[in-house]
Amino acid sequence: MRRTAATLGLVFCAALLFGGCFGSQAKKHYYRVYYRPQTARVVPVPATARVKTLEIDKVYRRYNLVYRTSPYEIFYYPNHYWASRPEDMMTDLVYAHLKTAGLFTDLIIKLDKTPDYEVTGEIREIDMFDSGDRWFAHLSMVLTLKDFKTGAVLAAHPFDERREVFGREPVHTVRAIGEIAEQEIERFIQHIAAELGKK
Repeated sequence: MRRTAATLGLVFCAALLFGGCFGSQAKKHYYRVYYRPQTARVVPVPATARVKTLEIDKVYRRYNLVYRTSPYEIFYYPNHYWASRPEDMMTDLVYAHLKTAGLFTDLIIKLDKTPDYEVTGEIREIDMFDSGDRWFAHLSMVLTLKDFKTGAVLAAHPFDERREVFGREPVHTVRAIGEIAEQEIERFIQHIAAELGKK
């Protein structure tokens, strides 16, 4: 009788542990950087431009969102993910902003014809910086415009921006990264327009 009771007790405890393992799993969250670009005040350039997929530092070449507490240590959120690869997501933002701006009469991503220009760049850092009592969205990139045939750089726009967010929840960081991206991609477009306007 005692042995049966002990066995039943072990089974009950195992069931609780087993159920706890599956019942307490943290919910997964997926994010994208998003904003609605405005039509830019630029003179359209009668040319085809290709937007090439951005390069990205290996540290960020994964779906997990990243946060840092110093320049020397990084952490990956275990349950907070980008909805798509960050390099693809940011490339789509650059494309959508350029498309809305109407700077080029033809804009492509796939290399199905020979363009006049190529827009490319690199994501150096995309994360949240946790200083203990303050948090910052952080986006560091360089965007470039090249002559497609010669590879010559016609315009470059590097930036490294932080914006304070008032909450540790990743959604605040993602929203602020979108605000930084909107501001800096617009500056890049104005830079391109100014450079091409000299020709």
